[in-house]
Amino acid sequence: MSAQPFFAEAVASLYFEPWNLLNTELRAADTGAVRYTFSTALGVKNRVTFVRKADGTEAAKLVWRDMLSDKLSLHQGAERSVKEFFSKKTFADENDNQYVWLDEFNGYILELYAVKDKERTLIARFRTPSKDPETKEPRPAELAMNATAVRIEDLAVISLMLLLKSNRGRELNAKAYTAVAIGAAATATTEVTANLRI
Repeated sequence: MSAQPFFAEAVASLYFEPWNLLNTELRAADTGAVRYTFSTALGVKNRVTFVRKADGTEAAKLVWRDMLSDKLSLHQGAERSVKEFFSKKTFADENDNQYVWLDEFNGYILELYAVKDKERTLIARFRTPSKDPETKEPRPAELAMNATAVRIEDLAVISLMLLLKSNRGRELNAKAYTAVAIGAAATATTEVTANLRI
């Protein structure tokens, strides 16, 4: 696999195997070696996802909560609200350098930018699973990074996971809203029909 077709400046690329945010491996596109594992356990009250590096060290722990803000700890540090690290698709590294994710093509492609003095520089690009337009062969979800993104690789991976989880949550909420709306419309139609029969 190669990152070049969709991000020419990439020097490294990771792909998801399988495409499952809660339990998956991120593998190096050039060697197939595992770089990160995502594993999720159901706790007493909440789901907990651990992001571990190839050597087993913990890069992040994420506690998904239904009613309150999700919790995050980085490199076994103090637990805090996810919003303290990742808000409005932005985050900062340990040197307070700023980064932002932007959606392209309705979320099928996500782009990570470094932000400095209101100027944005593309440093990474992610695409969801798809088929090669020429060969029709399946392509896995892939994160391609340039040298700048590689330097903050842990944060790039973790913030991507948070963004995908957030997008997935909005998608599920939208589907639920649509289902409720359709159900309400069907009920209203039934009531009108019944009234017409009286």
